[in-house]
Amino acid sequence: MSLFSISTKTLSKNSTTKATGHYISITKQKSFSKIKDKIYYEEGQLPQCDEIKSMIDYWKAADTYVRKNGRTCRQIFIALQEEFTVDQNIELVEKLLDHFKIRENYTYCFAIHSKTTNNNLMHQNVHAHIMFNERTLNPNRHFQKASEIFARYNGIKLQDKKGGLKIDRYFKSKEFLQTMRKYWADINNEKFEELEINKKISEKTLKAQREELEAERRHEAAQKLNRAPQKPKRNQFKEKNQ
Repeated sequence: MSLFSISTKTLSKNSTTKATGHYISITKQKSFSKIKDKIYYEEGQLPQCDEIKSMIDYWKAADTYVRKNGRTCRQIFIALQEEFTVDQNIELVEKLLDHFKIRENYTYCFAIHSKTTNNNLMHQNVHAHIMFNERTLNPNRHFQKASEIFARYNGIKLQDKKGGLKIDRYFKSKEFLQTMRKYWADINNEKFEELEINKKISEKTLKAQREELEAERRHEAAQKLNRAPQKPKRNQFKEKNQ
């Protein structure tokens, strides 16, 4: 059951859901749900800081020290294809992250979840939760305090020891979302073709796809897309006090 769904949003210091809570939820460190559906987890690129020893330390610091209204993390939610193996889906998620240099330049983590869909026991709801901070890591910086990482960036030189890490504004642009959606569709379709699976996904709206098919006089195929968009259900959890 091929499905296209990819979206992004941010959490801020003022958000009801905190970055720490979201991290705990996607990694299943606490039992927010009775369904144990996590099948893969990966994290990387902590800044050099005496006060940060683990990923949860980092997200706690972001919740604490990001300025008022500042973004603590960016989330990306992706529906994965049940036709692919776990390893193949991991490969595609990592390929997306590497394309935008997220695993190289930013503090990140992601988890893949899979569970049987509520309305069809023959299908799996496979999806990925990605979260990363938009501050570009600087391998030449060593911070004593976690608060220094999230201080305002002042256009400093690499050797300076004042000011926080620089926020990359690209990820809040419309260009990023459009490019990401197109790239995700392309690499999934390449994988379908490689595995000789006669399926395809598209980043375009159903209306746009129908119009293209009608223009090609493929009326029967266009009619099949005359439906509401399929939306994978995301795991919900009640936020706990952190």
